[in-house]
Amino acid sequence: AYSLGAGLLAALFVAVNILHVDLSHRVGVDIPMTMLATLALYFGVKLADTGATRDYLLAGLFAGLATTTKLPAVLLAIPLLAAHTY
Repeated sequence: AYSLGAGLLAALFVAVNILHVDLSHRVGVDIPMTMLATLALYFGVKLADTGATRDYLLAGLFAGLATTTKLPAVLLAIPLLAAHTY
């Protein structure tokens, strides 16, 4: 959604985040939920740009998978509805 520099900076913050590294080592449900939520938000951003049916389907699919992985991901409905409205 932003520049290459912003993406690299975010990757650096995730790489040195001790809690993230610890949870990734244990392979709990938080890490797969975060990956699926990130994919849902990615397609939500593409949805706001293009409005293509493919982006609707993929955003819904990944949001549903994230929610079945861990229930707090149901909050993904808020930004996805905002992307639809936008």
